[in-house]
Amino acid sequence: MIEFNCSFYVASNNTHPARSIHTYHVTKSEMGIYGELYTGNLIRSLGIHYMDYAGSNRTAIWKIQNRYSGAPVGRIQIQSEKHKSQAVTGNIGEAIVMPALASAMGIGRIPFQRMKAHNLKCPDFRFHCDWGIVDSLWGTACSSMTGLPNDMPLEVKSHLKQDDLYPLDAIEQLLKYWKECYDFGYVKAVGFGVIARVDLDVEKNPGANKHFIRYHLFIPRHKFKLMRFEKVFNIIKSPEFRKKYKKQYTNKLHCWLGRFFV
Repeated sequence: MIEFNCSFYVASNNTHPARSIHTYHVTKSEMGIYGELYTGNLIRSLGIHYMDYAGSNRTAIWKIQNRYSGAPVGRIQIQSEKHKSQAVTGNIGEAIVMPALASAMGIGRIPFQRMKAHNLKCPDFRFHCDWGIVDSLWGTACSSMTGLPNDMPLEVKSHLKQDDLYPLDAIEQLLKYWKECYDFGYVKAVGFGVIARVDLDVEKNPGANKHFIRYHLFIPRHKFKLMRFEKVFNIIKSPEFRKKYKKQYTNKLHCWLGRFFV
């Protein structure tokens, strides 16, 4: 049995989850089924891929059987081990975040759509919202607000190492979605979204089959201004800003998010 421990955070607070951890269990066979249902890329037998990726990379399956013994040349070395593909890692995350979220919500399946765009990076999913359930998971009071959207985008970021930081490219993908909504008349959806951070952490604990998902909820504060948010975001993601606030960068990011989101 594979275990995913799910925690729920509002965007302005990355350190204290809104509720107790929800543990979701899934089998290798179920992961294969979810891979066919939820992922955007066709990778068959995702459950088998998971077992290989979550296990040790020292097993024989990762070795390259070179049939020639020529010497390396300068900076060009001889590859002896296969790499774990980010495409497969991403599919594992995409396969699991929706059923894990549905389990935490206490429902069978979340109504969802896959999203894509030409020459534009957009979030992976859009799902229908029950705002009362959203409030119970994240400790918010959204259901008392007026003019709520019917749905929210959800972007998945998966990786093989443990990492608690916000992926800025995921925030940027939410921003791209919000700009499209603003430009094409779905203004009430602007500022709402979820980032799901899937930490497979297989390098530290290979074969443990125990992983983590952090769901970060973005709810705009009163008088949220999209253009102002975009301007500040472009500053905070710049190399100059990172260099200037190297040690305080994470705190600066959370403080900045708190100005725009609950």
